[in-house]
Amino acid sequence: MHFKTIFMNKTVYIFLISYLFSSCSNNIDYSNPKSVVEEFYKQKETSKIEKEYELIADTCKEYANFQDYKDYYNARDNNKSKFHYSILSIYQLPLNPFLTKYRRFEITYMYINKESNTSEIIIAYETVFNENGKWKIIWTKNLIDAAEKLIESEKIDEGMEIYNELLKYDPLNGYAYYHIGWTQFRQGYYELALENSKKAIELNPNKDINYNLLASIYSAQENKELAIENYKKAIEMTLSDKDKVYLYSNLSMTYIDMFEYNEAHVYINKALKIDTSDTHVWWAKGKLHENENNIDSAIICLKKATTFEPMNNYLQSQLYYSLSNMEFIQAKRILDKNPQKDYLLIDAKKQILKALDINPDDEQYKELLNDIKNSTK
Repeated sequence: MHFKTIFMNKTVYIFLISYLFSSCSNNIDYSNPKSVVEEFYKQKETSKIEKEYELIADTCKEYANFQDYKDYYNARDNNKSKFHYSILSIYQLPLNPFLTKYRRFEITYMYINKESNTSEIIIAYETVFNENGKWKIIWTKNLIDAAEKLIESEKIDEGMEIYNELLKYDPLNGYAYYHIGWTQFRQGYYELALENSKKAIELNPNKDINYNLLASIYSAQENKELAIENYKKAIEMTLSDKDKVYLYSNLSMTYIDMFEYNEAHVYINKALKIDTSDTHVWWAKGKLHENENNIDSAIICLKKATTFEPMNNYLQSQLYYSLSNMEFIQAKRILDKNPQKDYLLIDAKKQILKALDINPDDEQYKELLNDIKNSTK
């Protein structure tokens, strides 16, 4: 057979196979919730954002038109050539007998970065809703982002209002319960936070951040053993070394609170072995040296922490306070008219003002600022 004929036949064959595959993929079984989730992630992989949007519930389109959805995923689409991923499993979580129009799915996929030739396994969760006889994806990611930004800007009531509104659309949204629990934890409402963190675990059972929150709540309630248990549980289920860094760091903080400094050093060193530029790790290392009464080393570590990417406002203000407090304590140990004493007091004032800029109503921060001012008179 002539080469040109062979090539044409092969081309026609490939076209037919592609057409058949495309036709099959368009025949979505809306009566099967798992089929809808599979199709949604298939379209994500091929960047067919219009097809993705078609699978979203109409109720969600009331607060996210196609342009909103497209804008949200612009970064993903722009970087599509740099990565690809493949679905490993899609698993339906147990049915909630009180919410029979909803289904919750756990999706595990392999994320592969083509540039660095690295890969990691990621777990995501989606809720589908039976809308007029068709199962559709409930998409609320823009609402979660909006609420997070408000809370980070200390507009907590407005952010919580969005989360509560979101749960009317998606009562199985584990991410919302996590963020609500985290916000309540920040405010010191530990019992409410505990209730919502457990709800987040029930709905997103394999997300390490949920166990991290639960551990943080137990730690704040002085239940250190349960805190350690849950930090370690989170570490076991974490699929990425990068994600282990903040867990090792938090675990070390708990050991510091228990005066078990050897264990604290172990987990700080494990974190630094993975990432030497993590802000929280250097803050934890500074706190460890502070508790060991090694003020010079504490200041070095805390200063280093402030040179890296800031943490969320809630934690970053505490870092500034820690550094200011250590510098003030060190300054009080130095004789007057020593240039080092003046430098420490000037920088201590600078750091506590940064903390107050984030949280101007904190009484502890105000008290330290007054002490520093009195020392410079």
